[in-house]
Amino acid sequence: MKNKLYSIQLIRFIAVFLVVLVHCIDRMSRYFDAPEHIFSFYYFDVFGRAGVDIFFVISGFVMMYISNKAITENTFNLKVFLIKRALRVIPIYWLITGIISMLLIFYPSVFYNTTTDVFHTLGSYFFIPIASPDGKFAPLLGVGWTLNIEMFFYLIFGIFLFFKGQQASKFIFLFFCFTCSLGELFEIRDKSYFLNVLTNPMLFEFFLGMILFKVLNIKSYSLLHVLFSLFISISLFSYTIFWEINTDFRFITWGGASFFLLFSLISLEKMGKLEVPNIFVLLGDASYSIYLTHYLVIGIMYKVGHKMGVLSFKSEFIIFTLFVSLILGYLFYLLIEKPLIKLLNKRVKINYV
Repeated sequence: MKNKLYSIQLIRFIAVFLVVLVHCIDRMSRYFDAPEHIFSFYYFDVFGRAGVDIFFVISGFVMMYISNKAITENTFNLKVFLIKRALRVIPIYWLITGIISMLLIFYPSVFYNTTTDVFHTLGSYFFIPIASPDGKFAPLLGVGWTLNIEMFFYLIFGIFLFFKGQQASKFIFLFFCFTCSLGELFEIRDKSYFLNVLTNPMLFEFFLGMILFKVLNIKSYSLLHVLFSLFISISLFSYTIFWEINTDFRFITWGGASFFLLFSLISLEKMGKLEVPNIFVLLGDASYSIYLTHYLVIGIMYKVGHKMGVLSFKSEFIIFTLFVSLILGYLFYLLIEKPLIKLLNKRVKINYV
């Protein structure tokens, strides 16, 4: 498999686009009861949540992709792996969380219903799942709930890879089966935020990504197989637009659809049948910055829009806010994230992944 897969960046862009869109739509519903707009179409107004599931499958795939050589040569270094992950995730997450902390103190009206205390704030910085004072299962930066799950996966992935090497995938699967079964059997998932992360069925989506890497490495597939996979993905995603799904099983519907989406687009690129336009590569590169900044951008945009009296143009404002979030997120990546990560990696002499 070649060093850089541009299809992954395209899929990252698709994922972050969906997440930003769903939050733009959701914020509108906080100003109007049952607002009518062009996205009021069956369950399309919540469909964008699937972007998170796409990200999780990507993460499982990428972890196998970047660790494959160390796995096969039995040279995996747990410390280096965890430092790389920390350098990738933490710097701008802390930066954005710090900005939110300041705004909560000096300009709390930007936020809809965010509350915090000392323990919740500390948990937010260090990826410890601690519920907010009003019982919300989310850190200060709302979208950070996904990072709590992601960091837990990195830890489990690294530990099992270190101790079990090429057998790690089996043990990771069994571990997730064990923890998620406990959550289901004893109904503890909703009793604490910490247990919610440890027993969340969405953890299986990372495993799907790991399996995808192995599937793509086994052999090459015919164009017919790949197109059929793309058809399955589109069908599953489309199903969830027209019919409501049980979110406890989203790892099957959205996770499964994401698996087939990655399989088909990566395979098409390997076959030379897919050329990803540079704009999607650039936005895919910036997807993490867009993901972390968009919630704050949307909050400010809607506050300003409400004061200016332009929220009545619902569809137009949703689309405008979506594109502003993408543009500002990309600028944040270009001006802050990229130089910062480059500087930090230079200091610790570990390549950016």
